Amino acid sequence: MALHEGLSLELTVEQLLKALVKEGFGKPKEWTALLLLERQVSSADALKKIHDHFVQIWASAIRHSTFKIDDDKLISVSRMAHAISYGWYSHDLLFYIDDPRHRRSIDEITQGIVGIIQHTVTPQMQGSSPSK
Repeated sequence: MALHEGLSLELTVEQLLKALVKEGFGKPKEWTALLLLERQVSSADALKKIHDHFVQIWASAIRHSTFKIDDDKLISVSRMAHAISYGWYSHDLLFYIDDPRHRRSIDEITQGIVGIIQHTVTPQMQGSSPSK
């Protein structure tokens, strides 16, 4: 994450989504087959380990952005970001890979994830000082 440290939340989310798609889904047909197979043969514990790993990737990316968030909210927000992004790109690959709108949808999912993250943070966390 050091390469992306200090970026805005929007750029952090967009770059992480693009990296996940590029690295994990560079071969969409193979990945689609893997997704379907994984769900049939992996145990719940094995899937949870993978899930937790991606939650930590999101947490690290958000933590290293310029966005300020309480540590007690970081993991729940990271879980949401992972669940949304995983659902988006796995379904996009499974059902819409040939749709020309697929390429534009990264902007829409970025906006959605950023909106949810921002919604979880109180105004005081983003630089406004509390009233006294």
